[in-house]
Amino acid sequence: MTDIVFHEHYNQRPDRAGEGGSCRRKRGPCGLFPPQEPSQVHSTAAVCAAGLAPVLPHGLSGAGLLDRQVDRTPADSRHPDDPSLLDPLLRGKKASKKNAASGLFDATIALARCREIITARSSKAAIDSTGLETRHVSVYYTRRSNRQRGHLRHRWPKLSAICDTKSHIILGAVVDRGPRRDYAEFRPILYQALSRHRFDTLLADAGYEGEGIHELCRHELGIRSIIPTTLRGRRRLDGRPSAMTGRYRKKLHRSFPRKTYGQRWQIETVFSMIKRRLGSALHNRKPFSINREVILRVLTHNLMIIRRLLASFQQSIAV
Repeated sequence: MTDIVFHEHYNQRPDRAGEGGSCRRKRGPCGLFPPQEPSQVHSTAAVCAAGLAPVLPHGLSGAGLLDRQVDRTPADSRHPDDPSLLDPLLRGKKASKKNAASGLFDATIALARCREIITARSSKAAIDSTGLETRHVSVYYTRRSNRQRGHLRHRWPKLSAICDTKSHIILGAVVDRGPRRDYAEFRPILYQALSRHRFDTLLADAGYEGEGIHELCRHELGIRSIIPTTLRGRRRLDGRPSAMTGRYRKKLHRSFPRKTYGQRWQIETVFSMIKRRLGSALHNRKPFSINREVILRVLTHNLMIIRRLLASFQQSIAV
């Protein structure tokens, strides 16, 4: 067995030294081991292997440790029965998988399709965006209080989503920062939703209106886009509005399907459901954590719908 040497030292920093490392006190090397022990300092027993110096070099506690090379035991040389290998706290956390949220999103859509909550191909889908709060302060108090007026001018988290108008299941979601144009998130969220579920008609408000968006939906993706037209440009000299340009914008301006477009409000219902049930204020403050929390609320919204409809279906069978 290894010989163990016990020695005592004092847990006290050396006294203030002058120039050249000299000490103001005459007794003891730099005051490290004073001849008399103070009343507030108690000696403690330390254990070290035989052959090691009981006092660190340079006469100072902790000095010279950076100059030494720390000898560590290789991982392969440890015994397989070592309890440190079995302790999860010592092993460390596993690295999180990339695109884990996307995988969970795909799983919720597949589960809704398996439970027949959504069909294999939806007839209509709606797209819109909404803002979320980063502080637990009501809007009324923010407007009336002089101390919180600056909160309204800050950037806020912006959630853009596409939902199935019949079941309120969210098919795609993109988190951004507002204020920003709605069409900036249109392309990524549209491709994201179509990769999970197919639909025939897309309903959007005037914030997404543009001939390029119509061409993307109808020519490239084969989706019927219904977006209300807006009059743009300067008025003519006779006071009439400028002429409508674009093939699909002209077509929608002449005959707009108001009855079909009325289902666009289902996306507003989805945002209301999320804010009423899960809250409109976020708990996190860092950008990455905010995005993760918003996506988590979207997934929770889908699971709540699946759970609710599944429970209602089971009750109807029992009756």
